[in-house]
Amino acid sequence: MKNTAIPQKRFRPTVLPDFRPSGLLELESNNKEGVLLKHVEPADACEPNTFYAKTSIGQRPLYKLMIYRDDSLVQEFELMEKSSYIVGRASGETVVADIPIEEDTCSKQHCVIQFRQQNGQLKAYLMDLESSNSTTLNGDEIPSSHYVQLRPGDIISSLDSQYDLVFMNS
Repeated sequence: MKNTAIPQKRFRPTVLPDFRPSGLLELESNNKEGVLLKHVEPADACEPNTFYAKTSIGQRPLYKLMIYRDDSLVQEFELMEKSSYIVGRASGETVVADIPIEEDTCSKQHCVIQFRQQNGQLKAYLMDLESSNSTTLNGDEIPSSHYVQLRPGDIISSLDSQYDLVFMNS
């Protein structure tokens, strides 16, 4: 009699597709002039002008960032039109910073000022974008990649910087 063994089927594990968001599309779309931005806005991001257009507050506050060098005012930026502003070095051919600083101790994407709507209020936050010389708030180094709430009169700087950035709300 012939040996007629029945061929056994090999077990192949079933691989199911994974439809969870990977974040890759968001990263690809999060660039400026071809440079990948280190900051992705949170879901509660809100522009000050948009926030105050929806509320019935009598007088709108005006958010500003004043840049000082050696106690002299260098430049002033209004922070009303966007929900976030990247602060970074201005040297090089491609500048991605919304608020450029002419200093070598400042990274190209140093930190970000982010406006967020929380519990019916608009709050401003600061986050260090893993900069090489850290970001300080009122002289204290802030942790990288964590939001820290800003208050009027807060002084933003980097270690060994000649510039001070003063956050104002008038």
